[in-house]
Amino acid sequence: YNGECKYTFKPSKGEAVEVKRSLANNHSKFILRDVRYLSLIEKVSKKGTSFSEIVSSTMPYGIRKFLFNDPKRYPKSNLNYNKFENSLRIHGVKGLKGGAKRMVGFINQETVTRNIESINKHKLFFTTSYSTNAINPPEIITGKPGDICTETFLEIGPFDSKKERDNCLSYMKTNFFKTLLFIGKGSMQVTKSVFSYVPLIKFNSEISDDFLYKKFNLNDKDIKLIENLFNEK
Repeated sequence: YNGECKYTFKPSKGEAVEVKRSLANNHSKFILRDVRYLSLIEKVSKKGTSFSEIVSSTMPYGIRKFLFNDPKRYPKSNLNYNKFENSLRIHGVKGLKGGAKRMVGFINQETVTRNIESINKHKLFFTTSYSTNAINPPEIITGKPGDICTETFLEIGPFDSKKERDNCLSYMKTNFFKTLLFIGKGSMQVTKSVFSYVPLIKFNSEISDDFLYKKFNLNDKDIKLIENLFNEK
């Protein structure tokens, strides 16, 4: 539907919010369900560059998630749990659904078919699946040069230095970042588009919520909206 419509959003706590709005917005192809965040999205999107630009596509290194469960499907990988000559350390998951556990192994470099240029750089690995209602995502893995992952994770980066990577990690741990990520996540599956509402900034120093609130000129109402999201959980 083109044009404005009568739109009602009912939070899990508190009264319903009713506005006249267009379902479309200028920052994402998805409908923003919770209209209370529209002002926040408008403010942080003025910079124009999205964090999704440094998030890889699915299966960043061309290696499927079944590597650890069915290594015979990658016979040339020589999957091993001990480092061997010219091997790469790979992060993945072994087991199914509720019983799945994160694993680390070593494989031949020839197994990699994508993003070969990022192998020897610093990076972060972010899970591709977690609960829709979770505000705090699962632990983010810090990847060193020589580290790769299966399609269980997305690659964030790569970065030329450990410092830049660690500063990006500090950004991803802020309530500011996690709120914008939560807004963009409509299902259990995580792709690069989920990060579309998160602005991309420079990682010259460690990043905190106070720094971000000032950088994006957030008012008390915006800040309260972010902090209340975590106080409710």
